Amino acid sequence: MLWWSLALGACLGGNGTLIGASANVTTVGLLEKDGHHMPFVSFLRFGVPVTAMTIGIAALYLTSYVYGGAIQTNLVGAMALLALGVAAVLRGMSRRMPKTADEVADGAADGALSPPVGE
Repeated sequence: MLWWSLALGACLGGNGTLIGASANVTTVGLLEKDGHHMPFVSFLRFGVPVTAMTIGIAALYLTSYVYGGAIQTNLVGAMALLALGVAAVLRGMSRRMPKTADEVADGAADGALSPPVGE
């Protein structure tokens, strides 16, 4: 169980900051190459809540596995996925979500990105 905790903590914890995971660094590098800028604080605004939520769900899932067995763990996993789905629907209802990767790159996601350099 310690290995699962270590793996989930390292994997999910790296998503909180811009330099926490290699995929984050690569993605921002591609944005910069395309002429867009992603400020560190803007990344934190989205990364920290998602990281806190996923680590909390992972902790609940692992705890239910240790103390509750497989059936309870499956129920916890299903409830967590349902909660994430409901949260996504409610977020989409409260604000316009970008439809394509181009809209995200152009800064349609709550103004998180600055306009391309040179425009």
